Amino acid sequence: HIDLQMWLVARWGRFGTGGLRVLPNFCIARNAKQFKNKVNSIGADYHFFGLDFGFEESFNALISCCVDDANKDLYIYDEIYVNHITDDRFSHREDVRNVMQRAERCGKPIVCDSAEPKSIQYYRQEGYNMYACKKYAGRKLQDIKKMKRFRHIYCSPKCKNTIRELKDLTYAKDKQGNMKQDEFTVDAHTLDAIRYSLEHYMVADVKETKTNSYSG
Repeated sequence: HIDLQMWLVARWGRFGTGGLRVLPNFCIARNAKQFKNKVNSIGADYHFFGLDFGFEESFNALISCCVDDANKDLYIYDEIYVNHITDDRFSHREDVRNVMQRAERCGKPIVCDSAEPKSIQYYRQEGYNMYACKKYAGRKLQDIKKMKRFRHIYCSPKCKNTIRELKDLTYAKDKQGNMKQDEFTVDAHTLDAIRYSLEHYMVADVKETKTNSYSG
């Protein structure tokens, strides 16, 4: 098997600003109308919602995304990204409540960072359908491999923080210059929210599909 990322580096030189890109399949949607129509055409079963908590230097990142299961494409269509905000204020924001209502219509929970059980309990008391993601050794690496298996990760142009964090996200290196497979050059809160949201979605390896061919 040819590693897709190494092929992209060799063929197209797809390095980030500081090294090897974590998600070379990430791209910004160019046609807003087509993107919206595609998102609206995807059934409720394939919409997913994730929240990474933050306060001081980190951020609350609430992400809405969906999957075109037939083509193995991920669509990131909404983000809420703020810090220095308490749970009571965040939970009563209109845009946050809109996401909660959208998740309810899809019959989906909002999957959250398990490091904040007190916050999750508060949101549940406020009527939010939330639960903590499962955490175990190797979880982040497993999640990154899952995201790499999507043929494309299309992001709405309005999700500016997601684009800023993920477009050129690169792997961190140790003192010997070796790449760390589960550490990155920035703390990408949107990435964590997306990872949590996709907890119960499995994606086949794109190398196994006949449609994912490259020429030249």
